[in-house]
Amino acid sequence: MLLVTGIVWSATPDKPTLPDIMEELGIQIGLLAHAIMADDLVAVTAAATAIADHPRPSLTLAERGRFLARIGTDFPAFRQANADVRSAAVAVRDAAEVGDRAELAAAFYRLADSCLSCHTRFRDRLRNFYKPLDEG
Repeated sequence: MLLVTGIVWSATPDKPTLPDIMEELGIQIGLLAHAIMADDLVAVTAAATAIADHPRPSLTLAERGRFLARIGTDFPAFRQANADVRSAAVAVRDAAEVGDRAELAAAFYRLADSCLSCHTRFRDRLRNFYKPLDEG
């Protein structure tokens, strides 16, 4: 395991899997919510940065094919959902850096909404990603 500014990766840092990334994003959103409630803007900035700068999953050629088979023609929407999460996390970070608590709250709402929208659209298709398509 590697611990870097509060981020724990169970896979190698240069080859995180999709579940590793999603698990870490869940941890960071929890830390972010706690930091907002504690009015700890330094911790807000750190968690928002970890969310905004999350790595892409390391996929083999076979895994890329399975990923595309599960996402299908929704791949542009998947990329946009990821961009929406990143943009909202950057807005949270920027608001924390200047101490704008009203914008911080609004940006956190956008971040949570972006996460939930992506989960609603894609989670079931990707939940069992590492199982063959006929198993999950």
